[in-house]
This record gives sequence, structure tokens and C-alpha cells, in this order.
Amino acid sequence: MKKIDTMKGVIILFLSLVILVGCGEGVIYGKWEAYIDGYYSYDDIELRVDDQMQISINPIGVEFLCDILGNGDQYLYSKYQTHYQDYYEQRVFNDVDKTKPWHFGYAVDYESIEITCSRDWNEQFAAGESLAEIVTLKFVSLYKFISNDRKDGKMVYEMSLAEMTADDLKMLGHCSGGKVNQVAAICFATPPAEAGEYPVTVKMITTDGQVFEKSITLTVE
Repeated sequence: MKKIDTMKGVIILFLSLVILVGCGEGVIYGKWEAYIDGYYSYDDIELRVDDQMQISINPIGVEFLCDILGNGDQYLYSKYQTHYQDYYEQRVFNDVDKTKPWHFGYAVDYESIEITCSRDWNEQFAAGESLAEIVTLKFVSLYKFISNDRKDGKMVYEMSLAEMTADDLKMLGHCSGGKVNQVAAICFATPPAEAGEYPVTVKMITTDGQVFEKSITLTVE
């Protein structure tokens, strides 16, 4: 009787494997328990003038840290997964385009972003004063998407710098498939009172105390 039961178990296991492997495209065969594929960091930032009212913040010295497949420091991946609460059952299908999560994020969180100009902007904003009230930040945030329980596909945000919170400053920017994208774009809602050159300084402080500070000149006609 025991031998018959053992044979039944073997047959059931064999049939299960056949069904799992042989049913073709769309059959679930595994899962990833996270949304983000891998994490990157960077050493510094650079500024680029997109037009007279917009400046791009771009990462310099981008470094791969770890990914879900175990490349890099796997313990570090687990720490980031916990930090960003990236726990999500991602189903995997027999489709080459859906074999794993594809999003990569920068594991850089900011405590503050300060934007000033060394010249009077207008009567309201004198030289050296914060321009946060007239600055809008455009950015990609996988953290905001994850913390919103992935309720929609929105990952690109546009917010007033003066209203941004600590959570809004987590994991700014996005890189996908090894392609490095910008950290954010600075948009000035109010132009200066006069035409001319305006030296703008961007100071960004990370939560671990690293300071990125760069200046660039806007030419306003």
C-alpha cells in the first residue's frame, strides 16, 4: 500500500511539472518579491540649462550598487528594500519581456534642496534669498509610486519646491536598463524683473550629510 501511495506522489509531481512548464506563454512559474530591480548611487551633480526658465540636475559618477538577482551586495539590496518598503509580489510569466522587474532607482535621499541667485531676481526676492516659492521641481519618483501602493502608473511628478516634504525627496530620479536619466528639472514660474544674466546656485544635502552644490548662469532675454 505504501509503495502505491509513493508512486501516486511521484506521478502527481511529474504531472504538475509538465503542466507548469508545458502550457506555453503566460504560465506563472515564479515571482519577485520586490518592485525595483536594482539600485544606483552617484558622486556628484551637474547643472544644464534647458531653456532660460529651466535647469536640469544630472548625476555624475553613477555607480551600480546591487540588484534583485544578487549582483553586487545582496545584503545592501535587502537594506534598501526595507528602507523603501519595496515589498511587492511581482508575478513572473513565460514571456521574455516579463521575466523580472525592470525599474532601477537611485538610492539617494535628500534632506533639503536650496536654490538661490546671486543677483536680485525681482523686488520680492533679493540676491541670496531662497527662490523655493517660485520654483517647481519636475522629477521621477519610484518611491512615491511604491508608497502610494502602486494605485496608478504615475511616476512623473511636478511639485512646488516650497511644498515638498522629506518623502518627496526620497529616491529622486530614475535610470532604466543602465540608461542614466536626470535627477530632476528646476522650473522657474516667475521670470526675473529684468533681462540679463542670473547666476543660480543649487545646493542639495542628502540625508547622510553629503552636500552637492553647483552654480550655473541663466541668460534671460
